[in-house]
Amino acid sequence: MSSIQKSDGMQNKLLPLLVLFFLFTQLPAQDKSWELGLALGTSAIGGDMIDDNFVLFDQASVGFGAFARRRLGQNFSTRLNLNYGRLKSDDSKRTDEEAKLRNFSSSTSLFDISLQFEIDILGHNRFREGKFHRLLSPYVFGGVGLAFFSPEPDFKGSSLPGVREDQAAVIDERQLSYPFGAGLRLDVSPNLAIALEFAPRAIATDYLDGVSIAANPDKDDTYVFTTFQLVQRLGNFDKDRDGIADQFDACPEQAGSEATMGCPDRDYDGIADHLDQCPEIEGKAALSGCPDNDNDGISNLEDRCPNRPGSKATNGCPDSDGDGIADTEDTCPELAGLAINQGCPDTDKDGIADREDRCPNLAGVASAFGCPDNDGDGINNAEDKCPNLPGLSAANGCPDRDADGVADAEDKCPEIAGLKAYAGCPEANTKSGQEYDLAGRGIVNLLFDSDQELLRIASNDILDKVILFLKEYPEVNLTIAGHADSR
Repeated sequence: MSSIQKSDGMQNKLLPLLVLFFLFTQLPAQDKSWELGLALGTSAIGGDMIDDNFVLFDQASVGFGAFARRRLGQNFSTRLNLNYGRLKSDDSKRTDEEAKLRNFSSSTSLFDISLQFEIDILGHNRFREGKFHRLLSPYVFGGVGLAFFSPEPDFKGSSLPGVREDQAAVIDERQLSYPFGAGLRLDVSPNLAIALEFAPRAIATDYLDGVSIAANPDKDDTYVFTTFQLVQRLGNFDKDRDGIADQFDACPEQAGSEATMGCPDRDYDGIADHLDQCPEIEGKAALSGCPDNDNDGISNLEDRCPNRPGSKATNGCPDSDGDGIADTEDTCPELAGLAINQGCPDTDKDGIADREDRCPNLAGVASAFGCPDNDGDGINNAEDKCPNLPGLSAANGCPDRDADGVADAEDKCPEIAGLKAYAGCPEANTKSGQEYDLAGRGIVNLLFDSDQELLRIASNDILDKVILFLKEYPEVNLTIAGHADSR
């Protein structure tokens, strides 16, 4: 047996690991986030007295450990590992004859603490659709750790080159290690799992076994733990068994997914059913979970034309002229117009659509078909000979009091309906006085003064009767004539 000098650099190497451990405890987690495990298996060294530097069971001893895992999601987790094993190596057990003749051996106890990041490749299927599924899932990991060891090499009194140097070497028995590896995990129940794991460690020293220069100084040593593990899942209550703790589960009585904070999502669109206006149909979050077939930003639920892009102003229907009136309701779909005109333009803004407006550039009235009508007689100014005086169409828009079609300005009998041929007066009457019984009315014998055209005062009574007669028969033209006799 040979004693070797040992170096204490623990403080410098332990500090980064302590920092990593603090970060490990601060990482965000989900329901059932903590798992505790026990590991039992073998520990072996890949060193200078082993046939292969990357070993599995060559000269293995019993190894065991414990770990705490914190899940960060369905597929990712961090893990704090504590392992202990005894690492033995002996040239006499090798197949190499030259090594057997050298006959070195070594033994060391090893305590290993490490922090690892782990990827559970199929973990997202473990709590799928709100239910637990028994799963056989591979996983891989890597990390950093700190190894504590105390090698006891036995050179068997050898004087081979390098032995003195190895015996005099100052060995730092606390070294950073770099664990990596893979495993296979089987879920027995939502809270219990078993696993088989192969976990090599690289270490930045060739003195793990206390031998270097006298053997193979070009390669650093390694070691490995191969273990069977029993894993207990911890965490808060999870009534609906969806893998999300009740304290973090927005719907603790109903199984859901992480994406919806533990609430059901029947259409798998990432929007919880209680927030989803279309819970049976996959949709978009921006539309409260409803689909939008035509991608116009209006959900099918509110879109009157769900298969044709439109705008909110037209309830999702197309509006070719952009006037806010859907093409299906727009009488003039290619021309921007007003709703009051069924989507048609009204250039003069008189409330009459251009297509029905005879004067589309002049504000008018409906009674004149959209043209101006100053006197309001229903005849537009352009066709009205008296645009500022209400009149009749038969008189070209001019006043016609007796409504005989002859404008008052041209009617010689404006109060009596007549004929155009008689300038608005009635047709001349050819009845005789006898037919009107003038004598019976006392209209006879008007007397004139002798040799004069003046009527006698005695004829005034007869003239009064003439006035009454004409009022009764306004259409009559009465001629008063006189003549002289021989006396």
